[in-house]
Amino acid sequence: MRAVGREAPMANEREIQELVARCVSCMVFYHNTKADPQARATMMSDVRLIRTQVGPLGLDGEDIEQWIVRPVEYELVVRYGNEAGWSLFREFTEAFGTILKRPALAAG
Repeated sequence: MRAVGREAPMANEREIQELVARCVSCMVFYHNTKADPQARATMMSDVRLIRTQVGPLGLDGEDIEQWIVRPVEYELVVRYGNEAGWSLFREFTEAFGTILKRPALAAG
């Protein structure tokens, strides 16, 4: 999904897309392995590691929400539907350390 609005800041769009793809991949793996007792801890660790890769891209809070968090939300809801997608997205934002500036798109 391409974010609407401003151009991708500093980092090129491809780097941002790859970061979004890694986030989605991590959440898909988590969704498919939830029965494993270590699944949540692994997901939290993996997403937090991905989060450390955002800083070098030069994105600020608003850019992170627009270019990373919202595309992850969109992909999870499209893939899993509103209920499961929203649940996964909540867990993603918890692990990613995101405080959303506006309500989640999947909530309504």
